[in-house]
Amino acid sequence: MGIFGSPGGFQIVVLEYMPLRRFGLFQILLNGWPIGDGSTTAFYPHYCDLQDLARLAESGEPHERYQLTLGDTFDHMQVDVEMTNRAILFSFRSHDENSHWREAQVDKREFLTVWRQAAACIEAILAQANES
Repeated sequence: MGIFGSPGGFQIVVLEYMPLRRFGLFQILLNGWPIGDGSTTAFYPHYCDLQDLARLAESGEPHERYQLTLGDTFDHMQVDVEMTNRAILFSFRSHDENSHWREAQVDKREFLTVWRQAAACIEAILAQANES
């Protein structure tokens, strides 16, 4: 469990709820803005979604803008992602028609560092859940 990343930058929060183990709080913060709703969620689907994003980031190739599907605790948001050689550009807004787009740029190295720490935490939580 923990908070990974620097305040005001890119952060991932993983808090396990006992005795549920496979469930808890999974939150992404972009420049201090939480994009999840803070509700209890299953870790594994978010793990898979961000693993896919990490693979794209690791490729080092630019990628045109696409909608990132995060589901569940993020259902109230539309999140679009575009990659340059060095950064991931996030654009996000709620599905409320009066909502304005917010943008955040995250260095790929920062994203990958934070994600690897959070991924290791989630993997440990899921391994413990499988043991019980």
